Amino acid sequence: MLIAELKQIYENFYGNQGTDFNDILYIEKRLGIKLPNDFKEIARFYSGGLLGDIEHYSISMDSEPNLVNKTLELRENINLDNRYIVLAEPAESIIFLDIESYNVIWCDSTDLFSDNSDKWNSYQDFFSYLLLEDIEMQS
Repeated sequence: MLIAELKQIYENFYGNQGTDFNDILYIEKRLGIKLPNDFKEIARFYSGGLLGDIEHYSISMDSEPNLVNKTLELRENINLDNRYIVLAEPAESIIFLDIESYNVIWCDSTDLFSDNSDKWNSYQDFFSYLLLEDIEMQS
């Protein structure tokens, strides 16, 4: 599904809850990374929060917990590689965005990055999956 279609569907249900462009620049600078374009485009109308029954960390720096602080925390506590950004930590699992491969990885928190992890080829695919799941749950 195209990002324009995702935006229209999301805004029909939730309105526009976009992230300020300066927050995107701050994330890249603070984490020393370059965010994928699809992540940046989706962040223009979605700033984190509940989606697909998962509480995502805030993309906006106005709210806690946010993905910058959680990513830095895991870099320090478990030596998380700099190529990963922490998106959410559902019960006994964790969801990462790999900024090198652009994959989103959902894995068990006790067996990080195992072959059993769920994987999407892009943030756009992951967001689409959760958005459509969210809409289906509301129907």
